[in-house]
Amino acid sequence: MKSVFSVFCMCLFSWSALGAGSYQNKAFIDGNELLKVCEINDRGACQSYIVGVTDGMLYFFGDNLDKSKTICLPSNVSGSQITDVTIKHVKDHPVSRNLNAAQLIFTAILLAFPCI
Repeated sequence: MKSVFSVFCMCLFSWSALGAGSYQNKAFIDGNELLKVCEINDRGACQSYIVGVTDGMLYFFGDNLDKSKTICLPSNVSGSQITDVTIKHVKDHPVSRNLNAAQLIFTAILLAFPCI
């Protein structure tokens, strides 16, 4: 579990360094920046960030939230699938792209993989 958290922190720190000057008093990265990186720059960095945020959410939230707000990922879901779900959600909701990327990732994953 420590290694997952370490990867999550490294992703956050690397992304914060990329946008440190342009995101004062905001999240490290918003939906517009996430989409730009995912579509143009680097799919590996995109997937690492999205999977890191997802792992962090699963670790911190676990079963502590009520079932309407808990993510239930199937055991066979891949990082690529989570990334695709997130990118589709961000593209389909352009009005929300100014929001924190982690918030958009959480919403996309929650809608795609709710606990039933």
